Amino acid sequence: MAMPAANRETSRRWTAREVRELIAHSPLATPRYELMDGELLVTPSPSGLHQRAVGHLLKALLTYFESASCARSLAGSAIVYSAMKAMYGS
Repeated sequence: MAMPAANRETSRRWTAREVRELIAHSPLATPRYELMDGELLVTPSPSGLHQRAVGHLLKALLTYFESASCARSLAGSAIVYSAMKAMYGS
């Protein structure tokens, strides 16, 4: 579960560039950082049990998507932008 990195009353808005720089300084560090609407969130690393469950779910999704030819699934952490922000460059 993600938690804010700072108190909401005193926090500032982060940019994607700042978060990428934060991650670049310690790419193997735990916790994981996420950015949601300018708020920096800190997420602990997933447990082994969680990772195995994700693997089983991904396998099931891949099997279904390949047979239905309707979508694709990806594993692992990634930078994800909303379609609205991608269109308007925010």
